Amino acid sequence: MSVMKMHQALWVTDSLSRAGLPLETCIDITGDDLKSGTYSPLRDSLTAAWNDTGCGTRGNGFSCRIPVRTLLRYTLQLSDNNACDILFRHFSGPSATDTYIRGLGIKGFSVKVTEDQMHQDPGLCRKNWSRPSSAARLLWMMVSADKDSPGCRSDTALPSRLAGNRYLDFILRTMMECTTGQDRLAAPLSGTDALIGHKTGTGDTDGRGRIIGLNDIGFIVLPDGRVYAIAVFVRNSEETPARTARIIADISETVYRQMIRNR
Repeated sequence: MSVMKMHQALWVTDSLSRAGLPLETCIDITGDDLKSGTYSPLRDSLTAAWNDTGCGTRGNGFSCRIPVRTLLRYTLQLSDNNACDILFRHFSGPSATDTYIRGLGIKGFSVKVTEDQMHQDPGLCRKNWSRPSSAARLLWMMVSADKDSPGCRSDTALPSRLAGNRYLDFILRTMMECTTGQDRLAAPLSGTDALIGHKTGTGDTDGRGRIIGLNDIGFIVLPDGRVYAIAVFVRNSEETPARTARIIADISETVYRQMIRNR
């Protein structure tokens, strides 16, 4: 599900970093990029702004320029589907993300289709998948590679391509401002001094009424500075969304309490 937007963010920022381009690099978007019927705070915000003042013109249609930094904030913090596909369109599609992540040594995952393709045919969502262990390993590599992160480990062997991504800290800090899925991994941390950065993924229901996927992956910074990564994926849940999220929260709480006991 939308956990793959973290994978995409790594590829996008690596591309900019290698090209020597800033996160403020702008992308031209039109009304065709703002698909209806999909979750998109970006579309809602731009539509409201267009109705009030206009954002640019292309014939009689809508057009504007959006910085990559802004699009990544929408994908990582709000899980915006249109912003995700705009980035796919400008950064060589899902296959480029898949190839990049494999180049980091990560296995047990696949990124093959866009959000719009999944929206048109929900069955295609299964072409984007990951083992929880693979997602957690990728996140741990990110935390370990970021020199400004509490989890940075100079003794960890890391792909030079990941360590050379000068925007890695931006991704991690943006994930720490994620507003989706507060009832999942983050729930048991409320009221503690622990910090969390995470990326959620939420699927539709299938023909049997099951939630195709309800997921969350994150890194937790404990008050004493220790860091750990965790990924919980729930597939084909027959529970309600709230009860499924509670499963993730319960696992998160169990791990957190164990880490606190072991300090």
